[in-house]
Amino acid sequence: MAATARAVVYVRVSTDDQAEHGVSIKAQEQACRDFAAGKGWTVADVLGDPGVSGSTPVNARPGLRAAIDLLAPGDVLLAYNRSRLFRAAPIVIAMIEAEVAARGASIRTVSIEGTGSDSAADVFVRRIMDAQGEHWINAVREGTQRALDHKRAHGEALGNIPYGWRLAPDGLHLEPDPADAGLVETVRRLRDAGLAYRRIAEVLPHLGYRPKKGAAEWSHTSVRRLLGKVKRWRQAKRARELAEALKPKEPAPCPTRPSRTSSARPSTTIPAASRPSPPPPTSPSPPSAASSSGNAA
Repeated sequence: MAATARAVVYVRVSTDDQAEHGVSIKAQEQACRDFAAGKGWTVADVLGDPGVSGSTPVNARPGLRAAIDLLAPGDVLLAYNRSRLFRAAPIVIAMIEAEVAARGASIRTVSIEGTGSDSAADVFVRRIMDAQGEHWINAVREGTQRALDHKRAHGEALGNIPYGWRLAPDGLHLEPDPADAGLVETVRRLRDAGLAYRRIAEVLPHLGYRPKKGAAEWSHTSVRRLLGKVKRWRQAKRARELAEALKPKEPAPCPTRPSRTSSARPSTTIPAASRPSPPPPTSPSPPSAASSSGNAA
C-alpha cells in the first residue's frame, strides 16, 4: 500500500483494560504517533473514549464516531491494536470496516495484526484477532454474571437495596428494614384489595410515602418492581434458611474400644495352686479268700 498523507489516531481504555494491560491513553497515543512518523504519515487528530468498553456500540462512543467521520479518501484510522477499536461480534466489526472502506480509508494498528494489507493471509489474521477480542469480552461477562449469581444466592447486597431491606452491619448481607415495613405492607394490602399498580402509585403520595433514589413520583412500574424485589429476596432468604436446616449434622464420635492387648483385660488362666488335683488311678483289688476257696473246690 502506498504511503498516505494523514492518520487519524483513536485511543481507548477501560478500567479493566488498564488494570490488566497497563496500556494507558498516553502510552497508546505516543505509540501511534511514533508508528505514523515511521510511515511518513501526518497525524490529523487524536480522538478517544476513555473509560468506555470496547463492546459499546459505535454511536455511543463519541470519540470513535468522530474519528470515522473525520476520515477522507486515502486516510488511515490508526489504533494501538484492534481491541482498542472494538471488542464485539464479527458482524459489528464488519460494519465498522465497511463504513471506513466506504470513505476510501483503511484501518491500521501499531501491533499490525493482519492490517498491513487485504491479502487472504492478513484477512485471516484479522479475523482470528477479532475472535479473540470477542472471546475476552464474553468471558468477562460470564465471570461477572457468576459473581452476581453467587452474591444473590447468598443474600449479599446487589445493586440498589430493595424496599423492605437494609444493609446488615457486616456490609454484605441484607436484613429487614423496619422503616420500610409499613410501606411494603401497605402496598401489599392495596394490591390484595384489587387496586391496579397505577392506582397504587397515585395513592402512595397521599399516604406520605415518597419514592427512593430521588424520583419525583411513583409509577406503576416502580410499584410492581417493589413487590417483585421484596418477594424474590424473601424467597431467597427462606431458601437459605431451609438449606441451613437440612444441612447434615456432624456425626457423634464413636467411643474408643479397648485394645485387645490391653493389660487391663482380666486373665482367664487359673493358677496352678488353685487347680483341683486329679483323682489317683484305681488298681484292681485282690480276690478275697472266700472266692479263692470256692474256686479251689
